[in-house]
Amino acid sequence: MDIKYVSPYAELMARNGVTQARIAKELGYSRQAVNSWLTGKVEPKLSMKEWKKLAKLFGTTIEKLPDSFELQEVQGFTD
Repeated sequence: MDIKYVSPYAELMARNGVTQARIAKELGYSRQAVNSWLTGKVEPKLSMKEWKKLAKLFGTTIEKLPDSFELQEVQGFTD
């Protein structure tokens, strides 16, 4: 069984058809910055306004968003 580490936001993006470019545009960051969040290189320091924009982008509330972009272990993942 393969184990992979993935940001919970990468999973949200895949389910909702949201791209890094779209998140970058909505929040006012570069696509490269968003990529660094999703790959675990940097944990973003978002304002409450930015969290609200992110929640709206995913059609949910701040309370239902994952707490962190931190990579999490996913077992049984196949490429």
